[in-house]
Amino acid sequence: MIRGSCVALLLGSLLAGCGGEIDYGPPAKPLISECSTAFASYRGQVELDCGKVTIDVTLAMNLLLDHSPIYDKHIFEQRFGPLEVTVVDADSWPCQSSTGLCGGLSIEKYIWVNRSGKSLLHEMLHVLDGGNPNHVGWDRKGYWELDREFKQYSLEVFRIPAN
Repeated sequence: MIRGSCVALLLGSLLAGCGGEIDYGPPAKPLISECSTAFASYRGQVELDCGKVTIDVTLAMNLLLDHSPIYDKHIFEQRFGPLEVTVVDADSWPCQSSTGLCGGLSIEKYIWVNRSGKSLLHEMLHVLDGGNPNHVGWDRKGYWELDREFKQYSLEVFRIPAN
């Protein structure tokens, strides 16, 4: 059974405010698949390829261990585990904080990523950086370079259905 109603309720409550209609944020669609990794549980509004999910999670962890203030696997697990990631059936959605489009969202240990999953490390960097929606200091900290490297080498996590 896919556990996601609490996360969906949390997101809906945070985005909707006092009974208002949600006009931004990831689309609310049913969760149809899930995968577990060493420190993250993945749920998808799309069919997930769990092998690719594991590869991407490992890549994100290795990049952070090698190039961020998190230098130890135990510290990494304390900071990020257990992480709950939802793969949204969309490439992007309207942002709360701007008029643009977002491909990811992070609220503490809950992360929503776009269909490809390539926004995972970006959202993990937001968690590591205490939110920081405007990416202040990301050049100096090397976060933009980490984000580019992850997007270059990560795999698309959704499974394309066979016809």
